[in-house]
Amino acid sequence: MTAPLYIGDEWTGAGFQLSGVRVIVPGENDPERVFERALAGDSPLLLLGTEFAGRIPAERLEQARRAARPPVLVVGDPTGREPLEPLTRRVRHRLGVAE
Repeated sequence: MTAPLYIGDEWTGAGFQLSGVRVIVPGENDPERVFERALAGDSPLLLLGTEFAGRIPAERLEQARRAARPPVLVVGDPTGREPLEPLTRRVRHRLGVAE
């Protein structure tokens, strides 16, 4: 079985890598292309850093999360630059879901 995949910042990625997770630090690459390639890959779980997830159109991110092929989880940013809650609020706002 292949390992889960994390896409996000290098510091969080380093921690995940220590636990056997594959890591992509996308930098300035096209986030949608990186995301789509990851979804099409063979990872059993896709983990996204909040900063990276914020660069994916909210509708597409929600669609991938609902499809759960593979399951997609957004993990918090340890630096606090991009807290998880505002990302959740932005996704709900873009989807027109009341808070």
